[in-house]
Amino acid sequence: MTLDEFLNTNRAKKNALYRTFNRIICKDGFTFSIQCGSLFYSEPRREFKAAEKYSAFELGFPSHADELISEYAEDEQKPTRTVYAYVPREVVEQLINNHGGIKNDYSPF
Repeated sequence: MTLDEFLNTNRAKKNALYRTFNRIICKDGFTFSIQCGSLFYSEPRREFKAAEKYSAFELGFPSHADELISEYAEDEQKPTRTVYAYVPREVVEQLINNHGGIKNDYSPF
């Protein structure tokens, strides 16, 4: 499953804004929250149904620290209890690949 497939399957509109309701779970057990839209640190900061329109994402609360995203952390002292702003698509895809790919492929909808 690709990043866009995950987002397009696991996002839904709630109160006129899109939200990703599931954390990404990688095959090695690494997990993190991912969001994009007008209220998040994503690029662009607009609401789109299609995830392909985003070039950067807000990540949050990874299961453990990862050097690949450390420079984007709001609080580098608390790597598992912070958000990561404007993480480029290429970095998110590399993060997922480094952890074996996306394991979860379900949708709550």
